[in-house]
Amino acid sequence: MKKKKLETAGRTLDYAASIYDQVINLTTFGQAVKIRQKEIQTIPYKPTDQILDIGCGTGSMTLQLAATLAPKGHITGIDAAGAMIDVAQKNLNRQNLDQYCSFVYALAEKLPFPDNSFDCCFSSMFFHHVPQNLKIAALYEAYRVLKPGGIFVVIDIDKAENIFTRMFGFISYCLLVQPALKENFQGIMPGLIKNAGFANLKMTDKKWGLVASYHAIKPEEEK
Repeated sequence: MKKKKLETAGRTLDYAASIYDQVINLTTFGQAVKIRQKEIQTIPYKPTDQILDIGCGTGSMTLQLAATLAPKGHITGIDAAGAMIDVAQKNLNRQNLDQYCSFVYALAEKLPFPDNSFDCCFSSMFFHHVPQNLKIAALYEAYRVLKPGGIFVVIDIDKAENIFTRMFGFISYCLLVQPALKENFQGIMPGLIKNAGFANLKMTDKKWGLVASYHAIKPEEEK
């Protein structure tokens, strides 16, 4: 059955779904699996957690993490690009990880899950694709569906630290004409994460002076 197209002001990558994994592998010189594994190792999840991957794309990182989960653990990947979800589902079917993983065609700014559903929410290289108003909406939604005390992790483009990364940012913006990317280069993500209600925000890593990993928690409910 054909999916009803979801309306979003964010940038989706339906057009690239069929070649996305190959392009990523090419641009990382065949190191995509290792890079994703290092990212996974920075996420403080438990094998029994209920986990949400926001902006999962073709599900490559989602499935790598799913393979580490125990019988009661589960990860759900969501993306607003229906073609990406189709590829992710095909990848899931090939890997026989249905017990630990599922994919949902959904908007990050309107998550189809109840409050306090997940122990851990993370997003890798998603927020630079959506404008600031949707960044804010997606962060509030992540806060809503995360359990009190749950972990929130964002891995994404951040403020450039040196002249080389600033040049890269300028060239990328000129080529892609993507204002949402420019917002990330301006370093707005930490402030937006705090404003959404998350606490104990800290940067745990920054690769190449450009890609930052931020960890935060949803505060425990007041007793």
